[in-house]
Amino acid sequence: GNRQELAEGEYTFTARAKGYLEMVQQQIHISWDFAGPLDLTEAPFKQASAQSFTIADWAKNWTQTPGWYTRKSGGVLFFPKALGTGSVQFTISWQGKGRAQWMLNASDNNNYLQCELDNEGFQISRVTDGKKPVPIGKKKPVAKMASYTIRIEVKPDGITHKLQKESGWETLDSLSDTAPAGGKFGFNIPNGQELFLANFTLQPDR
Repeated sequence: GNRQELAEGEYTFTARAKGYLEMVQQQIHISWDFAGPLDLTEAPFKQASAQSFTIADWAKNWTQTPGWYTRKSGGVLFFPKALGTGSVQFTISWQGKGRAQWMLNASDNNNYLQCELDNEGFQISRVTDGKKPVPIGKKKPVAKMASYTIRIEVKPDGITHKLQKESGWETLDSLSDTAPAGGKFGFNIPNGQELFLANFTLQPDR
């Protein structure tokens, strides 16, 4: 049916359906005054196609090691194919107190969204004309992990970041932003830091 009696407490809701990506809503507090709604809308699963790219399409810019691709050279590194709208997924890691920075909706090297993940949290900032990044909203705390698997869904009017956990995918951030035609994805690697990348896929909507 469409009703379920629940005792007051913290709940995780998971929706699964054939042909759709799993949707997880974690730590929802249910009590007598919960008004909802609870959004478990699932995005259609996109089958691999000729427009799906992997690390093999980027490998010449990385050094292969067992289980990972690494890069020590600092600076901006864009994927050779434009993303525009679509999805990106990857597993990332670093050593020490470093961080990972990736770019979305990049029209050039000076105009993009900068997404930063470190052992304390996740933050999106906007870079305009190469000026200092301006944070958008508050930094979201993230539990420290040995590696992080990230799924990014870029739509014409917004971007959603999700983090994979044992119980499914947790939404890190949903941002309203207009995706430019031919917008690029890439990493901004801080000088002196080694970045580790695995399980990379990029799939434009085409």
